[in-house]
Amino acid sequence: MRFALIIVCLTSIAVARVHLRRDELVARHDAQELANRQIELRRALWDQQVRMGYLTAPAKVRRQVLGMATERPGGSADRAAPAPQPSGG
Repeated sequence: MRFALIIVCLTSIAVARVHLRRDELVARHDAQELANRQIELRRALWDQQVRMGYLTAPAKVRRQVLGMATERPGGSADRAAPAPQPSGG
């Protein structure tokens, strides 16, 4: 009788360890998936930052402003916009 009780206890401990091990593996898998997603998002952020840097570069902004200043509603362009006059003091 005592031997059967020991076998039941050891079996239940083994089953509990298997379930804990499985839960640990699932948690590790989820953590790895989240880390991979974080890397993807970081790369997307870097790409967006590079694009924003390109779009906000002074030369690019100047070209955009000059392009908008010379466009007409009909789609044709006026003569080039005059260069801004320096404000002297």
